[in-house]
Amino acid sequence: MAEGPFAEVEALLAAGEAGAARGALARARGGEAWEAELWRGRIAEKEGRLDEAERAYREAARADVKAAPELDRLLEEEKYAAHREARLAEALRTKAGRERIEAEVREGLASAPVPGAPLEALIRLIEARRFSPALERALLGAVARAGDGDKLAGEWPQLFSALMCAGRYVPAFRLGEAVLDRFGRFESPGQLMWPWWRRIRRAVAEEAFLRRELARVRAAAAAGALPHWFSYYRAILLSNLARNKAAMAEYAKLKALDADRYSWMWQSFVLVKLGVLDFPGAVAISRDILSRAPSHWWVRCRMAEAIMAGGDAAGGLREFEEAERTCGPGALGEVLTWHGEVLLWLGEYDRALGKLDAAVAEGAKTFVFGWRGAVHLKRGDHARALADLDAAVARDPKDFEARGWRAEAHRLAGRHGEASADLEHLVVRGPKNFWTHINRALLRDAAGDVKGMAEDFAQAPPELLALARARLGAPRAEMRRALTSWLDWAKGVRRWEKYVQPIWMERIS
Repeated sequence: MAEGPFAEVEALLAAGEAGAARGALARARGGEAWEAELWRGRIAEKEGRLDEAERAYREAARADVKAAPELDRLLEEEKYAAHREARLAEALRTKAGRERIEAEVREGLASAPVPGAPLEALIRLIEARRFSPALERALLGAVARAGDGDKLAGEWPQLFSALMCAGRYVPAFRLGEAVLDRFGRFESPGQLMWPWWRRIRRAVAEEAFLRRELARVRAAAAAGALPHWFSYYRAILLSNLARNKAAMAEYAKLKALDADRYSWMWQSFVLVKLGVLDFPGAVAISRDILSRAPSHWWVRCRMAEAIMAGGDAAGGLREFEEAERTCGPGALGEVLTWHGEVLLWLGEYDRALGKLDAAVAEGAKTFVFGWRGAVHLKRGDHARALADLDAAVARDPKDFEARGWRAEAHRLAGRHGEASADLEHLVVRGPKNFWTHINRALLRDAAGDVKGMAEDFAQAPPELLALARARLGAPRAEMRRALTSWLDWAKGVRRWEKYVQPIWMERIS
């Protein structure tokens, strides 16, 4: 049996005698107070009294950080997550329950930087419109005390997102400022590009939401607090609405800010510059940001796209290699995914497959299966293509590009019903994308629908018509030839943004 004042407690608990262990703990003398709390928590956990176990572990961790791993273990276990969710849902139904949860959250935040601050409960309170001034003070105090490795340091963007989704803009911005005060920079500023992810996964095909949110942000900004944050989010919303001139007007308001603290706010204008096809401007802003934050992989990858759109494919690929080197292990899967995508654009399918396989091995899930499915399709492996594309659409119904590739795969395999279902979904729910109409035109041609084919053909942008005219002669007289040529010439490009098209068009013009 182990030595020490709690040896009997340990032996009895190991034997499954929780009640006897509780008695032994009451008799124990000479041990540290935090150790007694730790054993009290272990006994309570063994007996299924998880709330009491959490309180005891928190008390122990508050007294000595050596107890923190035990608290972390409890909070991460599935049994506790289910218990906590049920308890939260029940408590939030009543005023007394909400007040109790709020008090517990304030207490938990007051104990920070102990790992395991009750962030999920705080998010639920924010969603229930229970983010009081007292809670905000407790949160900001916890941020001020947080260390680099603390849970709050890594997960504060979840709270930021919850506040933004609840329309609590100023508290969200004060949280951002507190993080900057404490750490001097944001570890992953790309997370702030779309803070409404808890409500809507991405901005694509969400014009109604974008317009409503822009109106709300403008109304809230009228109070005058933290104007630079409001300017930043107006720019993001305007950019997503393709109102690039209005978005660019916000740049002057942010350019004058302290660059060391706020250069990350310029990231939104990289997309604005790409939207107006100002590739040198996009590169210039990116390099300015990267001179202060070289690990900002999102900006480096966007800059790489701008370099490629400007005609230097090799230079863009070098920046992707640099992004892999500097991004940090947590983002490597996303960078590999993006690198694989641009290799797909260039028709370097074997290299693309290597990057995308590596991304999956790193745990990447966003977009990777759609682009890997496209690579398999281009390499002639229809079975693997459809397996990946099915997985991509099942994982994310708003992965419109993956659905478009799946429609193309079905069409090429002669599965016209499945192809039509995907294409109609894209026309109704997806963003306006001429590649969708090119594929539907060919599908209608296969069905003998000459009028429908011509209607979809008419959706091709003037640049494609000019290219077909230069390479093929009169494209309208041979629509099928023009349609199949565009798909072949574009290799792995099925993105709809205008700035992407020069990457393939310049190679063949």
